[in-house]
Amino acid sequence: MAKEQAQEKAPEKKTTQPVVQREPEYSAAEIAANSRTLFGYHQDLASAALAFNKVQSCTLDKAKKLIKEFAERKVK
Repeated sequence: MAKEQAQEKAPEKKTTQPVVQREPEYSAAEIAANSRTLFGYHQDLASAALAFNKVQSCTLDKAKKLIKEFAERKVK
């Protein structure tokens, strides 16, 4: 009987999924307004790059990649 009570009192192991934190997304206007300090590119270039790629909001990493690719494009 004591053995049964000990088994009943044993805490159950709960399995929880780890919390995945997503990077915050910012609007294209916010990114463009701060592009000089964030990426070193002029606001107009950042606005054009995001508009060209039809981006309304995105993470800073994605914005940096898009703006850099746009700035380094070759004109044919």
